[in-house]
This record gives sequence, structure tokens and C-alpha cells, in this order.
Amino acid sequence: MTSLWAKSRPRHLKIISEVDQEPLPDRLHITANSKTGVSIDFAVHLTCSPTQVCMGYGEESAGCYALQGFMTFPNSVKHHVRNQRLMEDLVARKPQEVLQVATKLWADLPRGVDWIRWNGAGDLSLGAVRLINAFSARYPEIILWITTRLPDLACEIKDRKSIRLLLSLDRSTPPKVAERIWAVPERFRKGAARVSYTRVSEADVPPKGVHVVFNKHTSGRYNDWPHARVCPASLSTGEHEGACDPCRRCFK
Repeated sequence: MTSLWAKSRPRHLKIISEVDQEPLPDRLHITANSKTGVSIDFAVHLTCSPTQVCMGYGEESAGCYALQGFMTFPNSVKHHVRNQRLMEDLVARKPQEVLQVATKLWADLPRGVDWIRWNGAGDLSLGAVRLINAFSARYPEIILWITTRLPDLACEIKDRKSIRLLLSLDRSTPPKVAERIWAVPERFRKGAARVSYTRVSEADVPPKGVHVVFNKHTSGRYNDWPHARVCPASLSTGEHEGACDPCRRCFK
């Protein structure tokens, strides 16, 4: 069985090659996300270290939402790649130049926004960590809700009041990676780091201590598996459109 990850890779690599011929962008593209509102997205095939659940193996696997639906459209993938090209360039930039990109991001945000979903698609990179650290120092009033499966890079993020890390687990997360993920919250006192779990079947029991559980749901098909910490937007009874702002469970 071919995974979603393997199916999407050749097309994504073609788009990556095309974008590599473009001039380097000087600012991030901000995605208007129907669930989260404002989202900063990156190319999954350039940043992610996926588990088998992420990759989409088998019927019980969730499969990454960034490999399905509108996020796979060429224009969406191009925006993700452009964002990541800028992050790669920031690795060697001077601190003042990184701050300039942070300032442009702040200026481009819709007025009234007090939080950003970081990694609506894709994952952390060294350049992204540098930008997050610059942004959180300069604009502490904006909460950065950062989802990641990369605990080592998460530990490079500065512990500040505006930081809300949500580290992702599922049943196929390698034990050594899971161990490092569970250790990350201990490093954050001013901000917060928590653990989430993607549940792909009713028999899939989330470990104790997770902050939020996401039931498998794709393209309007929901699974109402009960759990005290289940994300309301992953239930058929919950509202998906604009769900995160009134809830804020993941980044309180």
C-alpha cells in the first residue's frame, strides 16, 4: 500500500524545484485558515519527520491533513515552499535581519489578532526557531501556538510568556522520540509546552498526561470517540469553522 506521503512526494518535489528558481521572498505568506484564522505554513516535504500515522499508511492511519484537500493545491504548496526558503535563508542572517522579517510578519497580521498558529502545515527548522525567538522578544503580546513533532528543535525556542508549544504524539511515534517529547514541558516555565495525541481508532488509547486528543477526521467525516480531552472540532457535534479562537484549549 502506497502512503499519502509517498504519493504526494514527486509532485511536491517538482513544485519545490520550480520555486527554487524564483527570487527569495522577503516576508512570510500568512494563510487564512478556516479553523484557526491566521496560520503560518511550511513545506511538509522540506521540514517534517513524519510517523507512519502522519504518512497515511492503512485505513486506521490519520494521514497528514497537509497531504489532503486544498493544502495539496499547487498554489498552497508554493506558498509553503516559499516560506521555508525564507526560513533556510534566515539561518545565516544577522540578528537585525531576522528581526526585520519578524517586524514584517507583525505588520502583515490582521489587526486585532492576538495569536498565531505556527506550523499549520510543516514543522520547525533552524531558521524558524530564530524567527520565533526574535518575534517573541519583540512582540510579546502575540501568542505563538507552535505545533511540532521535533523535540530537539522545540528545546531551542526561548521560554517566554507568549510561547505555547504543542508537541504531537501518535501510536507510531518512536519510543525514543516520545521520551524526548515528554521531557520538553519541563523546560518551559514562563511559556507553556504540552503534549497532544492523534487518535486513529476507538481502540487507540491516548497516554495519560496529554493535554488534547485529536480524533481522526477528514473531509467532513468525524469519529465521535469519547475522551475527556478530545478537541471539540474533531467531533461531529463540534463547529469546525473558526473553532480555535473561542476554544483556545491548545494554547491557553
